[in-house]
Parts: sequence; structure tokens; C-alpha cells
Amino acid sequence: MKRLYLILPFHRWPEYSVKPDTLFIQGFLSIRIEGGTLKKFVFPLEKVLAVREMKRLIAEEKLGGLLREMHVVKDALSIAESARLDNQASLRIHLLKSVDLGQVKALLVYGNAISEDISNRKEELVYQESMVRKAQEEVLARTQEKRALERLKEKQISRHRAMYWWEQGKQLDEIGTMYFNRSEKEVN
Repeated sequence: MKRLYLILPFHRWPEYSVKPDTLFIQGFLSIRIEGGTLKKFVFPLEKVLAVREMKRLIAEEKLGGLLREMHVVKDALSIAESARLDNQASLRIHLLKSVDLGQVKALLVYGNAISEDISNRKEELVYQESMVRKAQEEVLARTQEKRALERLKEKQISRHRAMYWWEQGKQLDEIGTMYFNRSEKEVN
């Protein structure tokens, strides 16, 4: 199985260290320092792929949650706008009938509250849309990372196969040379 190697430079130890003899990198990589020297750290590519897939799934879940929240805000905004239209219609009806100042004042105060609620909902919607864009970018980045690692894995497999067949050809050439030399000695 092919493996990737990671070696940290000496000057970066304090940045990652939790204990003097252990380093943690991105939550899933660790390396032991023995006697003040760095040991080569090896981790399998399949583990990295599994972790990247988990991160991608988490990012997709976060995106789904943000999309749900954005739709809730949109629904609340549409409800508030319909309430404002209803309030304006009832205000017109009260103004066309007899003018009751207490009722008109209550409708105007309610209209102002609805307008304020609508402006708050619009601000919240803008915020939710920005959060959704960021989450979409993160999902895209995670997907690209996963694809890049899968391409790396495929390249490593193809290199391994090429090396395997090269070794097989080399062994077959050696066997052929041995038979040729043996048959040439028998003829002479």
C-alpha cells in the first residue's frame, strides 16, 4: 500500500504542540518526537480519503441546515409582507368608512411594527444568503480536495501497476536470458 510522508520543520513545533513529545495536525495526524529528533510520519492515503469524505459530508450537512434556515426566513418574510398588505387594506377600509382615530392609530403602529419586522427579516435573509454562499464554497472545496486525492490514488495505483508489470517483464527477460544461455551452452 502506498503511503504519504509528512515531516514538520523544527521551527514549527510550538505552533502544533500540545505536549512536548506529541504533535497533532488537523485532528487526525500525530507524530512522536523522541530524543529531540523528528521521526518520519506515515499515514495511509485511504485514511486521508475517509477523513476528507467525512469533512465533505459534514460541510454538506451544514449547507443543508443553512438552506433550511434561509427558507424559513424567506417564508417569514413573505408572511410579514402579506400581513403588511392586509394591514394597508384594513387601513384603507377604516379611512373610507368613518374615521376612528384610535383604530387608525393602532393600524399605523401595527404597520410600522410590520415594516420594521420586514426590514429585520430582509437583513436576516441577506445574512443567511451569505452564509449559504460560504457553505457552498466550502462544500465545493471539500469536493475538489476529495477528487484531487482520488486522482492521486488512481495515479499511485497506475504507477504501482506499471512498476509491477515492469518487474514482471524484467523477470521474464531474465528467465528468457537464462534459457537462451543454457540452450547456447548445450549447442556448443
